[in-house]
Formats: sequence, C-alpha cells, structure tokens
Amino acid sequence: VDSQVWVIDRCDFKEAVVAEDNPEKLEEYTQALGRVPMLAPLLAQEREALAKTLTEVSFAAGDVILKEGTPAECMYILCQGEIVVSQEGKEVTRTVQKVNPITRWKK
Repeated sequence: VDSQVWVIDRCDFKEAVVAEDNPEKLEEYTQALGRVPMLAPLLAQEREALAKTLTEVSFAAGDVILKEGTPAECMYILCQGEIVVSQEGKEVTRTVQKVNPITRWKK
C-alpha cells in the first residue's frame, strides 16, 4: 500500500510548540531556569534559548533515573517531587522540590 507521511524533526517541533503556540510555557521554563543556581548567571536570552530545548518527563516512585557509572545522555533538573541519590547502594542525599524548576534536555 502506498503511503504519504509527514515528518517534522524534534527541534522544529519543539520550537513550534513551545515558542510560538505556547509563549506562557516558554516564559514559565525561562523563569524556572533562572531559579537553578548554576543557570542563574545566564542572560535572559540564553535561558530562553535553553528553555526552547527542554522536554518534560515524569518518573514513578522508585524509578532509577541515572545509574552510577553510566555516562549521562542528558541533564535533569528536578521540577517537582523527591529524588534520592545513592552511591554503592547507600543513600547519600535526598532532595524534595515542591514547585518549578524544570526537567531535562538532550543534546
């Protein structure tokens, strides 16, 4: 059967959805990035450019997000919830975030 398929790459899709169709979401992401200590020094335009690349993801309680010794493929920023950091199977720290920041972006 012959088919016709429309294709849009991730970057174009992300820019169209976040920047143009949802300026409120872009502003929310940009402001949230300003509350992340290591990203706060960025210029507003730099945070906005970075906000356009963000992708929200959710995890269930008990999910392993990153495993020690495995190379990271992206950066995660806790938006809401609780994470536990373990080394060699022992809890090292626990972090709780009740509102905003953001979630993750990929290269």
